Amino acid sequence: MSVTIDMPPALLALFADLGQDAAQAIKESAIIDLYRRGRLSQADLATALGISRTQVDAVLQRHAVIEDLATESEVDNQLRVARRKLSA
Repeated sequence: MSVTIDMPPALLALFADLGQDAAQAIKESAIIDLYRRGRLSQADLATALGISRTQVDAVLQRHAVIEDLATESEVDNQLRVARRKLSA
Protein backbone atom coordinates (compact mmCIF):
# COMPACT_ATOMS: atom_id res chain seq x y z
CA MET A 1 0.00 0.00 0.00
CA SER A 2 1.24 3.46 -0.80
CA VAL A 3 0.39 6.71 0.92
CA THR A 4 0.93 10.10 -0.66
CA ILE A 5 1.32 13.27 1.35
CA ASP A 6 1.80 16.84 0.26
CA MET A 7 4.78 18.55 1.79
CA PRO A 8 6.26 21.94 0.99
CA PRO A 9 9.56 21.74 -0.89
CA ALA A 10 11.26 23.65 1.93
CA LEU A 11 10.43 20.84 4.38
CA LEU A 12 11.62 18.20 1.94
CA ALA A 13 14.87 20.12 1.62
CA LEU A 14 15.38 19.83 5.39
CA PHE A 15 15.50 16.06 5.07
CA ALA A 16 18.04 16.37 2.28
CA ASP A 17 20.12 18.71 4.45
CA LEU A 18 20.18 15.96 7.08
CA GLY A 19 21.21 13.40 4.48
CA GLN A 20 17.91 11.54 4.81
CA ASP A 21 15.46 10.26 2.27
CA ALA A 22 12.22 12.08 3.13
CA ALA A 23 9.93 9.14 2.37
CA GLN A 24 11.97 6.76 4.52
CA ALA A 25 12.28 9.25 7.39
CA ILE A 26 8.53 9.93 7.41
CA LYS A 27 7.73 6.21 7.24
CA GLU A 28 10.12 5.49 10.12
CA SER A 29 8.61 8.28 12.22
CA ALA A 30 5.07 7.02 11.65
CA ILE A 31 6.02 3.46 12.58
CA ILE A 32 7.90 4.66 15.68
CA ASP A 33 4.79 6.61 16.70
CA LEU A 34 2.73 3.41 16.56
CA TYR A 35 5.35 1.74 18.75
CA ARG A 36 5.28 4.63 21.25
CA ARG A 37 1.51 4.28 21.48
CA GLY A 38 1.88 0.61 22.34
CA ARG A 39 0.37 -0.61 19.07
CA LEU A 40 3.52 -2.46 17.92
CA SER A 41 5.92 -4.77 19.70
CA GLN A 42 9.67 -4.50 19.13
CA ALA A 43 9.41 -7.50 16.80
CA ASP A 44 6.62 -5.77 14.85
CA LEU A 45 8.68 -2.60 14.73
CA ALA A 46 11.70 -4.46 13.34
CA THR A 47 9.57 -6.19 10.71
CA ALA A 48 7.83 -2.97 9.67
CA LEU A 49 11.14 -1.16 9.30
CA GLY A 50 12.86 -4.08 7.62
CA ILE A 51 15.61 -4.26 10.23
CA SER A 52 16.81 -6.86 12.69
CA ARG A 53 15.63 -6.81 16.27
CA THR A 54 19.16 -5.95 17.35
CA GLN A 55 19.00 -2.77 15.26
CA VAL A 56 15.76 -1.65 16.92
CA ASP A 57 17.56 -0.11 19.93
CA ALA A 58 19.58 2.22 17.72
CA VAL A 59 16.44 3.36 15.89
CA LEU A 60 14.63 3.96 19.18
CA GLN A 61 17.58 5.96 20.52
CA ARG A 62 17.68 8.04 17.34
CA HIS A 63 14.01 8.89 17.92
CA ALA A 64 14.55 9.55 21.66
CA VAL A 65 12.26 6.70 22.69
CA ILE A 66 13.04 5.86 26.29
CA GLU A 67 12.42 2.27 27.24
CA ASP A 68 12.32 0.24 30.39
CA LEU A 69 10.29 2.84 32.22
CA ALA A 70 8.05 1.32 34.82
CA THR A 71 4.31 1.41 34.23
CA GLU A 72 2.05 2.99 36.83
CA SER A 73 1.04 -0.41 38.19
CA GLU A 74 4.71 -1.48 38.44
CA VAL A 75 5.55 1.67 40.40
CA ASP A 76 2.55 1.09 42.69
CA ASN A 77 3.72 -2.47 43.31
CA GLN A 78 7.27 -1.33 44.04
CA LEU A 79 5.94 1.23 46.54
CA ARG A 80 3.82 -1.42 48.29
CA VAL A 81 6.82 -3.74 48.59
CA ALA A 82 9.07 -0.93 49.87
CA ARG A 83 6.48 0.19 52.45
CA ARG A 84 6.06 -3.40 53.63
CA LYS A 85 9.81 -3.74 54.08
CA LEU A 86 10.07 -0.44 55.95
CA SER A 87 7.28 -1.34 58.34
CA ALA A 88 8.69 -4.81 59.10
